[in-house]
Amino acid sequence: MKKVLFVESRRLCYGSSYYLIDRLSRFFKQKKIEVEFFDYDALCNDPQKLETFSKKSFDAIFDINSQLPGIYQDDTLFLEQLDIPFFHRILDHPLHLHPSLQVPYQKECVICLDEHHKRYLQKKYPHIHHVIALPFLAKVPEKQIPFSKRKYAFLFPATYIPLSYLEDQIKERNASDLLIAKEILSLCIQGSREDFENLYKSLAKEDEKEMDAERIYRVRFVDRYVRAGLREFVLEQFASHDIVMDIVGDNWEYSQLYKNKAFHFHPSCSYQESLSYIANTKTVLNVQPLFREAMHDRITNAFCCGAVVVSDPCEALETNFTDRKEYLGYHFAQLKTQDSFWKLLQAEEKLEEIAIAGQKKYRSLYAYENRMEMLLKELEKAVQAMKKIDKQS
Repeated sequence: MKKVLFVESRRLCYGSSYYLIDRLSRFFKQKKIEVEFFDYDALCNDPQKLETFSKKSFDAIFDINSQLPGIYQDDTLFLEQLDIPFFHRILDHPLHLHPSLQVPYQKECVICLDEHHKRYLQKKYPHIHHVIALPFLAKVPEKQIPFSKRKYAFLFPATYIPLSYLEDQIKERNASDLLIAKEILSLCIQGSREDFENLYKSLAKEDEKEMDAERIYRVRFVDRYVRAGLREFVLEQFASHDIVMDIVGDNWEYSQLYKNKAFHFHPSCSYQESLSYIANTKTVLNVQPLFREAMHDRITNAFCCGAVVVSDPCEALETNFTDRKEYLGYHFAQLKTQDSFWKLLQAEEKLEEIAIAGQKKYRSLYAYENRMEMLLKELEKAVQAMKKIDKQS
């Protein structure tokens, strides 16, 4: 590849899409790949300007959680006007990106977060030409604040979504799904680690044929309800133990937890600023968003910044890291009784040991430059594979 167009067609929370595209484009430039960037604000202010890119020559186009598959110009899909490989990085479970993923474009390559998502994509969207599984990538900061001098003891960077809002969204679509959502939440708290799709199917008594991609997309607010409910449950347990915690993100003033004296709330900030919070924190809390394998970026950023990762389990964490030595794991069902877990949170010397060991292990397994090189090679392979489409046609 010699020239790539980066488009930010959707502004992700806290400007993370801009940050991630900027970082990837910088890497491409280091590799002598020419880059052009059309950001979200420019797209909103002058959508017609996008048409100018269809008259230029690019080897590929790149976007995150893209809306490009829904953009038409002169009754023709914009991507088809370009007729080049489209690299579509998705940072959530594919079920939430269904409106764009369902649009067939023969030169699309989706870059998802883990092998579970990859299999889901290959099964539900067979028209997608190429699928790559790549976890969240985080970069170790150039300067690191010593553990003992960090300002924040415990941090949770996240957005609050009221369960009442999600309940209304579910009831608008199918009132009976609210009971299912509450049952799935209960099962997860009790320890179930079954896929969301399988849990929903068993409780809704639906067979495989009925749960196509469109059907699963229609219950996306059930998935969001469970995610939000798990966050509330975990924070309630921390509040009951008077754990002092700083929470950064939108909408927390609507939460009952806002009144908790042990919690210190900070207004939302840019993704870049949230990394500064993590770099100045000893311990970072994570609650997984129902990803069975992939680590959320709270985990990868915490590892990179030398903070202790405190998280419920996922396969990547359990397979590659040792609990109580390289991270501090918890299970929802045990939070009310797991005395050793709560004691460890107060043992600063032990926490520092875990932070050092976790960062060392993460850097050995997920070295940023190596992973970026691997991604570039995979993208080059996809480009070559898609060139065969042109020859065949």
